[in-house]
Amino acid sequence: MITAYFDASGNPSDTSVVAVAGLVSTNEKWLRFSDEWRECLDAFGVSSLHMKDFTQSRKQYLSWDTDEPRRKRFLSGLIKVIERNIE
Repeated sequence: MITAYFDASGNPSDTSVVAVAGLVSTNEKWLRFSDEWRECLDAFGVSSLHMKDFTQSRKQYLSWDTDEPRRKRFLSGLIKVIERNIE
């Protein structure tokens, strides 16, 4: 069995552009993905990834504003989790 996850960005009431992305994987890999994603977030001391906050260095990313190496390591770690677990 496979499972898909979709996420939307934007709202038709706020913008003329709305995007939707999706990923597909097996249930077993989704479970592993969830564990590895959480481990990566924990390693960087954040509770979640919200790109609107990350890209603007807001909220839990406030102190990351001038730490480009940390930002790159964080995203690289999350991308590796996706690559290992998504079909």
